[in-house]
Amino acid sequence: MKNRRLNETIEECVMREKAREDLIRRLTGWTCIRLTWADIERPVATAEMIRAFLDDVLAA
Repeated sequence: MKNRRLNETIEECVMREKAREDLIRRLTGWTCIRLTWADIERPVATAEMIRAFLDDVLAA
């Protein structure tokens, strides 16, 4: 994992990143969408997933 710190486990890195995203949401009101390389390789399905997510957010 690119952002992993020295001697940090993968689990610690993931939890630290999740806490960072939670902080961004609390401070800005933004919504974070995490994509993987596999998502990038499926642009149509990924666009549909993002549209459905945004529809849910806007409907709430």
